[in-house]
This record gives sequence, C-alpha cells and structure tokens, in this order.
Amino acid sequence: NYRRLYELERELNGRPPSRFELLSIWRLARDEDYAPWAREVGTTACQITFFGLEESQDWFYRRRGAFRDALLATERLLEAGIRPRWQLFLTTRLLPDLDGLLSLADHLRLRERSAALGGEFQLFMHTPGPDGEAMKIEHLRPTVEDLAQAPKWLIEQSERYLGHPLGASEAELAGSMLSDETTVPSAYGYPERLGFYVTADEDVFSNVGELAPWWRLGNL
Repeated sequence: NYRRLYELERELNGRPPSRFELLSIWRLARDEDYAPWAREVGTTACQITFFGLEESQDWFYRRRGAFRDALLATERLLEAGIRPRWQLFLTTRLLPDLDGLLSLADHLRLRERSAALGGEFQLFMHTPGPDGEAMKIEHLRPTVEDLAQAPKWLIEQSERYLGHPLGASEAELAGSMLSDETTVPSAYGYPERLGFYVTADEDVFSNVGELAPWWRLGNL
C-alpha cells in the first residue's frame, strides 16, 4: 500500500514527504511499477546496501536471493531514470569480496549509466553502527590493519561522502570526544527537524535515537 501511505504522509505533514533516497529493495525486485512510481514522486537516487557477494549478502540478509534482488533493483532503478548508490558495509566478510563488487560495478557500467542520467554514481563503505542487530556482528568488525586491504581511492571516496575519517581507532575517537576541540562524532548528525517515525505496527519513535524498544514512545 505504498502509494496510499505516501499520500497519507503528505496529508499528515501538510507537504510532500521528505525523500531520504531509500526504497524497498525487495519491492524493487518484485514490483515493476514501483521504480517508475518512485521517479514520479521525485526520487532521483536510491541507496542499495551490499555486505559482500552472493554468499555473504544472503547470509547477512538471512534469506536466499537477497544478492540477486540488489542487482535486479539496480537495473530497475536505472531503467526508471533513478541513479543507484551502493553502500558497502565494511566487515571482515566484505573484505574478501571487495574486488569482486568493484569489478561488478565496472562491468555494469554504473558510472557511465549514472552520468547519462545527469549525476554521479556514488559508492562508499563504512562500518556498522554498534546498536540494534549490529551488536550481533561485533566479532566481524575490522581492525585498522584490516582496513589497509581496501583500495586507498575507495577509502578517500568514502571519507568524502561520510564527512569524517574512516577507520579511526577507539583510542583516537575517545581522545577526540574527551577533548574540548571536537564534538561527539556521529554518522548521521543531529536532525534539522524533529519528528516521529511510525512503524508498520504503529509504534512511535522520535527521529533522535534508534528503532529499539527503549526508544519507543508509544503506539498509535
């Protein structure tokens, strides 16, 4: 019911919903009308997450076919005039697959095809935030030494996109936070506008924090 929910969100907000360049990858792979609709409402780019090649991708998503869905979603976005953006989650399982993913992006000519749509193909990587389900994969968090296996250009490109260094050690981060010279680093920053998130179960959360039980404000 995504069309009706979009209209409901617009009605409740009194303006068109903010676009966060996120769509359902599962739906993109199954609903041929979804990408064209997203383009109609103003979506020009969409982020797709990769944890590795097929075996690792399916393992992280906990279902077979997740990797194939991501590739099909990439194609359907381009066909609808939407630029894909690939987000790579840097874990010790990604590193062996990194060359294969980068070669795949070249094989699919994502840079050239995005340029033909008037924009840049963005590809970046970062480590998982230590909250929610990601707490279960802390054992896969790479070390600073592991990061040295990644191409230097990709690290630099990721840092430009994220706006902060990639791979700082815990000691460096702690020192930075304890000093008077810097603010607490954040991957997402503080929202410009306060608001509510409402889940499919009608649970209500603030947009400051995470969708975890201890942040739940109530239920509609």
